[in-house]
Amino acid sequence: MYRKKHPIIILLLSLFILLTTACSSRYGDTDLSKRQVLTMSNPQLTIKRSTPLTWYSNLALHSATHASDEAGKMLSYIQKRISDTLVNKGFNLMEQPPTSRYQLVAVAMLGNNPANQKILELFKLFPGLAEKEHYQQGTLLVAIVDVNRKKAAWRGSVQMFVDPSLPRALRLERINGAVTRLLQHLKPHA
Repeated sequence: MYRKKHPIIILLLSLFILLTTACSSRYGDTDLSKRQVLTMSNPQLTIKRSTPLTWYSNLALHSATHASDEAGKMLSYIQKRISDTLVNKGFNLMEQPPTSRYQLVAVAMLGNNPANQKILELFKLFPGLAEKEHYQQGTLLVAIVDVNRKKAAWRGSVQMFVDPSLPRALRLERINGAVTRLLQHLKPHA
């Protein structure tokens, strides 16, 4: 009797392993720990808790293809997530027009086009982003710029892995993780 049950157990275990493997690789690269993040701070420019920060403009999208209405909603979500994270870290983020000395600038890039290369040059960040196949998955660039000196006090980039073909819930989860990871070590000075 034991010999008859043994093949059934092996068959069920094999089927279970096969199904769990298929589910985990459904959306391609699921190892988000390999997402590339690069941040740079300028020690000559310090941002204190009392230093007012404003957005220079809304988060911009540079895409190789036409952006959908859903893309606009995602951009608003990303900008709000960045704002909320900075406020929670103790930054003095103000919602008035951009009149403060330090301003936030952010660009989301999707797809590969010449404009994206120029943006990377402006941000002076190259965390392995020259690999063109990763542009389709999205890259977020954020900077805190001293508008008087025209220098960045802090700048960073992160690969988002938010291909538009992914389900919305998974894209939001990946956006949350990417923003958290990007701003992880950014803190206001005492």
